Amino acid sequence: MSQNISMRKIALLIIFLSFGLFLRAGVSVKFIIGGGMWSLNPLKGQIEGLADDQIDEAIRSTIEKDYPELEGAEYSHSTNFSSSGGIYGMGFRLYPGGKNGSFSFGLFLRKINMNLKADGKVNVNKEGNNLKLNGTGKVNISTPVLLAELRWEFLPSRILSPYFTFGGGAGYLKGSAEFKGSGTSEILGKVKDYSINESKTFDELRKEEEAVPSFLPFVKLSLGLRIRMLEKLSSSIEFGVLDGFALSGGLSYRF
Repeated sequence: MSQNISMRKIALLIIFLSFGLFLRAGVSVKFIIGGGMWSLNPLKGQIEGLADDQIDEAIRSTIEKDYPELEGAEYSHSTNFSSSGGIYGMGFRLYPGGKNGSFSFGLFLRKINMNLKADGKVNVNKEGNNLKLNGTGKVNISTPVLLAELRWEFLPSRILSPYFTFGGGAGYLKGSAEFKGSGTSEILGKVKDYSINESKTFDELRKEEEAVPSFLPFVKLSLGLRIRMLEKLSSSIEFGVLDGFALSGGLSYRF
């Protein structure tokens, strides 16, 4: 226990000394907190098209497992995709040129939540046997992400300054996937209700399929506006790409 405490003290001391060196060297340091919204809805049409084959394969394997009589049957389905999510986190930004410098480097720890949903209808027919199913598939992702960012402000000495940000990072992929559906089947003249209810975490899926990655790369491109509210306090709002579309805002305090 004492060793862990001493290591924490050493780490904190190194951080404080580093900030002291940056400040003495004329480097401006900002602490930033913020959050916003995330979505893939602007790409709704393209995603529905890309997802059709994967959805067809997943539903087909599940149904044929329960109904061998429908193996090789004709499948038709329609898909309606939607998404939502949120981003929040904090970090530091260093301005090598001082408080009016245009270039800065930032390091952030963010939590990104992504909720993907697909509603659909499935019709299966083979030689008089058929199945009709209404279902909903969901993928919920909640991952901590470490991001490094480069930012350029166009009017750094002004109260209002537009800026451009480029960055990247990675996060450990945590979450779950589920599919629920209900309908009716008519097999060999017998009509009965049919339902599917499957839910698995990403860790469970990784044990079954190597295709589920452990880490997800992130790329960020955004345009924003920085507003200097007080001498050391600023706010910002930005829109851009972060493995989807993100609209976010934040507050920053300059040391």
